[in-house]
Amino acid sequence: MQEHSGPPMLPPAGRNWETLVDKRRLHAPDEMDLKTLGPGDRLVVATRNTRYEFEWLEGGSVLLRTDRADRPWGQVSLTGCVFRRSGILAPGVVFKGGKLQFLSMEGQVKHQTTVISSFTVVRGSAKPDTEEPKLSPLG
Repeated sequence: MQEHSGPPMLPPAGRNWETLVDKRRLHAPDEMDLKTLGPGDRLVVATRNTRYEFEWLEGGSVLLRTDRADRPWGQVSLTGCVFRRSGILAPGVVFKGGKLQFLSMEGQVKHQTTVISSFTVVRGSAKPDTEEPKLSPLG
């Protein structure tokens, strides 16, 4: 019996793409759940030509800065990461090899980065719990 030496066979059509997305979301290295980011945290995403820095602010908004004047900037919301050419969105995550999707202009304009080569999370410094001011004795 001779082994098949041609190109790999495609899986049958159906829900297989959903299985692929679920496996990728659960088991992929270099992946980050965006829900784990909070005020003061920064997500720095690098593509081949651009560095994107997303900073989480109080109240849940996100501020975007880039190293290029021809890229969007200002307040944005992140939707997730797209699997390369497929157009399939993995909501709420960012991963290497994907394309980060975000919205600007209060959700009116959709943007997508080119392929992510790396990303880094910089956690904001933990703020101490607020204490009531201590009164010093009068002297």
